[in-house]
Amino acid sequence: MAELLASRSGNDAPLQSLQELVRSLVQIQAALSADDPGLRGNLHTISREVLADALLPPRHLHDYDVVLPLPLLANQQPLPARLAISQRQQGGTSATFLRVDVELSQLGPLSLRLSEVSGHPLGITLFHGPQAAASLRNGIVDLRQDLEQLGIEAHIRLADINS
Repeated sequence: MAELLASRSGNDAPLQSLQELVRSLVQIQAALSADDPGLRGNLHTISREVLADALLPPRHLHDYDVVLPLPLLANQQPLPARLAISQRQQGGTSATFLRVDVELSQLGPLSLRLSEVSGHPLGITLFHGPQAAASLRNGIVDLRQDLEQLGIEAHIRLADINS
C-alpha cells in the first residue's frame, strides 16, 4: 500500500487522468481490506455498498478516522484534494471506507467514495457537479472494463454532489 501511495504523491508525475486515480484508489482499498471467506458465505446476497451503509458509514469529513491532504498534480500544477479513510465494525462485520475529494478546473468538484466489506463487490460512488455528469457517464464503461481486467467486482454509481 505504501508503494501505491508513494507513486501518487509528490512530484513523481502529473496525474494523467481521473481513471488512473480511480484505479489506484481501488488498489489502495483492496490493500486495506482483508478477505474473510466465512463472511463471504454469510453475506453473499447483500451488496457491499448496502451493507457498508448499515455499518455506520462516515457522512461528513469529521466522521472519518484519518483525513489528509492529497498531493496531486495536474499539468504540473497542484490539485486541491484530500483523502479520508475510516474503518467500522459492527456485529463481527467490518467495513472500510475511502473518500477522495478533488476540485478539477473543467469538471468541477468530485468526491469519490469507496466502501468495502470482505467477500463482496466493492462499492464505488462518484459524486459530481453538473459539468462532469456526461463525461463520467461515458467513462463508466471503461472503468468497469478496467476493474474486470484487474479481477475486481464493483458496484459503481454516479450521484449529484448537491443531493
